[in-house]
Amino acid sequence: MGEMVLEELEDLMHFSVHDLPSRGYSVMEEIRRQGKLCDVTLKVAGNYMPIILHCYIEAEQ
Repeated sequence: MGEMVLEELEDLMHFSVHDLPSRGYSVMEEIRRQGKLCDVTLKVAGNYMPIILHCYIEAEQ
């Protein structure tokens, strides 16, 4: 498997995966589990709810 590079700066996260087409789903799932795949956070009655973008990546065949 290829190497995944993560770089985190306060509110910004950059990641690079050289073989993303073949590893895309597992990489996105891991980032989602870490709570870092969030497009919008809603605040309702003092409660915060992250809204997550679902990405579809077509693997090379």
